[in-house]
Amino acid sequence: FRQWMNLLEPPEREVMTLRFVEQLEYHEIAAAQAIPIGTVQSRIFNAKKKLALHLASVQTAPLQVA
Repeated sequence: FRQWMNLLEPPEREVMTLRFVEQLEYHEIAAAQAIPIGTVQSRIFNAKKKLALHLASVQTAPLQVA
């Protein structure tokens, strides 16, 4: 989990943590961060897209047997 989160920019990491770890709603994140709700939405969208691309590449990589 921490490796995945480190792929994100700090502002993306913050909103993802607030949304999926702390389970805050978008409007609560916007208020806590003093940013527009649209910014929260775009950061979460972009972060999910980055993580999806990374996870897709990990899934298609051949397994290494030790």
